[in-house]
Amino acid sequence: MNRFVLALAWATTLGCSVLSSPPKPTFRYLTLSAVAAGPPAVAPRTSVTLEPIEMPGYLEGVDVISRRSNDEIERSPGDRWAEPLGSGLLRTLVADLDAGLAPRDIAVHARVDGAAQLAISVTIDRFELAPGGHAELVARWTVRSLGGGLARRGALRTQSPLSAQPVPGNDHVGPAAAAALSRTLATLADALVAEVVATLAR
Repeated sequence: MNRFVLALAWATTLGCSVLSSPPKPTFRYLTLSAVAAGPPAVAPRTSVTLEPIEMPGYLEGVDVISRRSNDEIERSPGDRWAEPLGSGLLRTLVADLDAGLAPRDIAVHARVDGAAQLAISVTIDRFELAPGGHAELVARWTVRSLGGGLARRGALRTQSPLSAQPVPGNDHVGPAAAAALSRTLATLADALVAEVVATLAR
């Protein structure tokens, strides 16, 4: 009888241990990267400040977002950003802007720069994977003169196809998603470079 009680207690303890210790999910950690990064301007004649990027609350943090419809999103169960998305967006956009502005002797800073002539403010409304196997970016911006009086505004909606698609049973979209989203940022940077050049020319 004692052996039976001990065996039952051991089995109960083992069952509780299994139930209380579910397997930990395995994540793939992704980073954004500049598409055409180059060296910064060595002796810039002009400098530009890129202000912190604004975005909806659901994009903040490290979740990789997929959109199912206008009213529904899904957080990837297998992929995460390796840094808060706001930090990754700012870092990557500065690098992309540098690639376009450094050849024009214009420096870009992601901080307050007392010598800056222009400031860029960007609001990202969507930065996610969309139905149909592509990445989508929807953004608005203002490029304004810090001397006052001059501001240019614009908006952009762009998509980039994923080079690889997830397969059934595999939740890892992985590097293909990060690369496609990075390409949408490069398209945004091209539009901002044009705005900066046009603003300085006036």
